[in-house]
Amino acid sequence: MFSTMESDSLGPAESLKALEQTREQNVQRLRKPLRYWIMLACCVAVFALIPLTREWPGWLQLIAPPALILVIALIFAWRQPLAGYRMQLRGRMLLPLLAIVVTIGAVSGFSNALYVEHGHWWIPALGALLLFALVVIAGPSMERWWAKEKSSIDF
Repeated sequence: MFSTMESDSLGPAESLKALEQTREQNVQRLRKPLRYWIMLACCVAVFALIPLTREWPGWLQLIAPPALILVIALIFAWRQPLAGYRMQLRGRMLLPLLAIVVTIGAVSGFSNALYVEHGHWWIPALGALLLFALVVIAGPSMERWWAKEKSSIDF
């Protein structure tokens, strides 16, 4: 009538293997698809292109970037499922995010300063391309690290 736990339990090797498989499945489940990182990279690249709008009327300078970001978000979100998880950032998980945000600000600011100084149209375009590459490359690798941190178990 009662089953014993000993007959249903796994050995230590099987338990560790099952734990590692579960951890890997969690890492895969916690990661966002690449399209989300491409969407974010496009949105970040818009900010590097803002200096090219200096000759536009003031109202258009204010409306164009948010409108473009909204169009990008709508294009990438079209008929796509929403991410179904929330990840809480803890202590050392904030450092890579902070590093990426500071790098985005530095590249954008440097690109803007060079454009103001020299006036070449390709400087903001190059800055936007660098920011796009940074987010598409660093974002998924940061998220893989976050997922491993989240799914790790401290004994």
